[in-house]
Amino acid sequence: MVGSGFTGVDERNGVDTNTVFANENFGSGSEVVSRNSLQFKDTPSFDFGKALIGQVKSTAFTIINTGRVTFTNLTGNLSAPFVFGAGGLFPGDGSCGAELAPGQSCTVSVVFAPTTLGSYSATLRVNYTASNYEIQSTALELKGEGINPASATDPLFERQYGLHNTGQTGGTADADIDAPEAWGIFTGITGVMVAVIDTGVYYTHDDLNDGRVRTDIDWDYVNNDNDALDDNGHGTHVAGIIAAETNNGFGTAGVMWQARILPLKVCNSSGRCNADHIARAIRYAADQGARVINMSLGGGCSSVIADAVNYAHFDKGVAVVAAAGNNGGSVIFPAKHDPVIAVGATDKYDKIASFSSRGNGLDVMAPGVSIMSTVPKNDHDTLSGTSMAAPHVAGVVGLLLAQRPNLTNEQVRDILSGSADDLGSKGKDSMYGYGRVNAFQALQMPTPQNPKPSARAEQCPACAAVTAARESMDSLSLLSNLRALRDQVFTHNPGQRWARIYYEHQFEVGWLVLSNAQLRSDVLAGWREFDPVFRALIDPNAPSVKLSPELIATARRVMVEGVAGNASAAVRDAIIIEWNRVNPDRFAGWDVRDVWEQLRKENETRVYLPIVGQ
Repeated sequence: MVGSGFTGVDERNGVDTNTVFANENFGSGSEVVSRNSLQFKDTPSFDFGKALIGQVKSTAFTIINTGRVTFTNLTGNLSAPFVFGAGGLFPGDGSCGAELAPGQSCTVSVVFAPTTLGSYSATLRVNYTASNYEIQSTALELKGEGINPASATDPLFERQYGLHNTGQTGGTADADIDAPEAWGIFTGITGVMVAVIDTGVYYTHDDLNDGRVRTDIDWDYVNNDNDALDDNGHGTHVAGIIAAETNNGFGTAGVMWQARILPLKVCNSSGRCNADHIARAIRYAADQGARVINMSLGGGCSSVIADAVNYAHFDKGVAVVAAAGNNGGSVIFPAKHDPVIAVGATDKYDKIASFSSRGNGLDVMAPGVSIMSTVPKNDHDTLSGTSMAAPHVAGVVGLLLAQRPNLTNEQVRDILSGSADDLGSKGKDSMYGYGRVNAFQALQMPTPQNPKPSARAEQCPACAAVTAARESMDSLSLLSNLRALRDQVFTHNPGQRWARIYYEHQFEVGWLVLSNAQLRSDVLAGWREFDPVFRALIDPNAPSVKLSPELIATARRVMVEGVAGNASAAVRDAIIIEWNRVNPDRFAGWDVRDVWEQLRKENETRVYLPIVGQ
């Protein structure tokens, strides 16, 4: 009921008569009787104002006479289920108790549906049955204001299909995170800081200046100074997705209009990252008050990074978001670490990107193909990768924490998964996780009351082959070099294919080494022989090494004849195909660093993801 009154329709005995009850009569408590029609003590208000998806809005009213009230026939543009209860909410039959006594209150509540946008109005049919009379009906009007999307005016916003997809780039309409709809609710606050652990940020960019980048507390771990200026471009692109200045008449829009970015440079100009630097940056970000950490990087499991993530997540309450990986295989580390929100990439059609990692460790998806964002020299460009998908999610997490600062990490994860647009198989699946994030629905989802806690994994699972051979290993420095090769070098582009083979088949490889004494001895001897090569690739100051025919023969004996020769067909074929593709014999006599550089050039792809290990 709104306006000056509402109309009661008396439908007894098939005869309709209209009686208008004025507000002033209800307010004064006067009894206005048309035979025994429904009478209110006070005027109930059904103007519910602004509605949020999943929000419950209620109004209570008290009737003067005795009878049973039921509610039916909702009409209008408000698509919403109703819940009714006597004196409160209960899952119901659309009634207010068996029979209301005089003076008893009845509550009507509306749970708003996801389509509630703009203004809304509807008619609620109230059926009243008095003790000695037939059913009478009264129509009550509901109205209010829904969510009005807040559009961005930035000139390149039209190319940001990940935020708002109308099919403008040839994709599928609404294959996006519903950013304008979310902005109609909330655009963020300046108090939420997102740490971008990456190649740095080009903080003089016109879409990233005006104090939104925290240059007062940034750090460059590569050059060990307090200037995390991006000399690569990747970190700047990530930062722009999260927090590019919106509605400034320039460039692109960010997911969070008011975010603050903490740039922490852990990757050098070529995108190569160091595990120790990443771990230190995670701890530093947590200690500096970051609410969210974005890591668009990854690779092999690193215990030092795992420990740092545990510190940030469990001890400091920081939400950690990471790219799932671009190898098309299983989710890489640190995204697959249990406390981390692992993000895969979708395209403009809401389909999984061909390069996006997948598997049980995947949490949610976000747009990650041809994403327009900021790059150095005050420019903008498109990049592809799960590196681009992760900051979309980090931005949504930042919005949630700005809207509800007391959310726990577990509640944030539950909101993301519960509000995501389900893609692929129903429910969580290995291709899309829980689905593509939806910022609009996330901001409106009720706070979860009993979220499932994350597991605090104290360290990474041991590498199977290393564990199998370690009983004979007498050199701790060799083990250290192997780990450094894995974390810093081996899967940085040239080694990604080999690392993928190992991680997909590590348990079989580990069992082979453990169960075959001769193979275990050959593996250990091969590692020792290659140790100078490992050190040359790990440390630029280490002595240079030539890739001799003897070293190539050792690698062939261990990898092709030893491991592949004793493994299943899947492992054998994978190793032999990759061995032939690399063709090590052509590099005989080359400096190993030149070999690595040549392989890097041959393995370059358009999908860009700085990685550390694999």
